[in-house]
Amino acid sequence: MYIISETLAGNDPRWLPKMERIFSHWIYTSYYIPPSQEHLINISKYNAEIVPVHIAKAGKFGNVNKGRIPLRTGTLAHQEVYGTSTEEETKTVGIKEYYYLNEEDYKNALEFLKVEMRLYLKTHYEKVLEPLIAAEYLDKKNKIFKEIENCKTVIEATILMYNRFGLNCLYQAHEDHGCAESPSYDLSIPGKDNFSY
Repeated sequence: MYIISETLAGNDPRWLPKMERIFSHWIYTSYYIPPSQEHLINISKYNAEIVPVHIAKAGKFGNVNKGRIPLRTGTLAHQEVYGTSTEEETKTVGIKEYYYLNEEDYKNALEFLKVEMRLYLKTHYEKVLEPLIAAEYLDKKNKIFKEIENCKTVIEATILMYNRFGLNCLYQAHEDHGCAESPSYDLSIPGKDNFSY
């Protein structure tokens, strides 16, 4: 089983001995839970979503700029991206090369970013705010949720993460991509929390 969850500290009681960290991005991490420990997971105890393996491993493409990621030959990251091929055996270890994302990589990265944003909304509106107060802000939550689900590209998701959540925008310098000068949607409720996006 693969999940995307709030990043867990090593001493977190929810951490399982055979749990594997796959990739971290923002305040979330994708984890692999082996079949032998799946029965120990109560997903309601985590701020998490169960995802397919290709989404769990797509976090590495979430911050890609210019459609490529640098890799060093002979490294675990190189093997992960290029699969189990033995092509690195014919190269000198440590040579820097670029992997260019394909359509499937972008699609999976987009889904990874959407999971993160949904988890963030869930935390903010269901855990940080009192339930009665949160109900008053249901329209705001639903508006952002629709914006998340309407993202069609990684660039759109990255810009939404900046404009709505204040997360660094790789495309900020490019006005034509739509990054605001500063995050534009205030999720905070004065006196109730310390969110200042």
